[in-house]
Amino acid sequence: MTFAKVNAHLKNVTRVSAADGASLDTLALERAGIISRDLMGRDYYSTGALGAAVSHLAMFDLAVNQNRIITIAEDDAIFNTEFERLAPAMIKALPADWDFVLWGFNFDVFAAFEMIPGVSHCMAQFDEPRMKGATFVHSCASRWN
Repeated sequence: MTFAKVNAHLKNVTRVSAADGASLDTLALERAGIISRDLMGRDYYSTGALGAAVSHLAMFDLAVNQNRIITIAEDDAIFNTEFERLAPAMIKALPADWDFVLWGFNFDVFAAFEMIPGVSHCMAQFDEPRMKGATFVHSCASRWN
């Protein structure tokens, strides 16, 4: 399914093409301080990951230059049908000096966060197959209904 189809409930979406990591001038990115040469080619960043990172940086710059809040999503993101209704209240509750919110429900990667702000950092690793299991999804859905 396409992003537009699964997220037809969203009212204000602008599609932006991502940078092609294979065609980026890595020397220019290194001189600009955006990447570090020692991380390239060592399985740290694929050309796809580099393209995604540069694309996200461009969107961050857009938000700063236009002094507005934006949400950046990958083409496989699926937004909750209540996102547009609930997100503004959460954003309003953030401290005055906030810069970034990572909205997500992606369990095939690690997540780092502060469990108790200013006290301790945490690293979480999720069991994606179990998270996708019908029993787990059902128990979560019934808990929140």
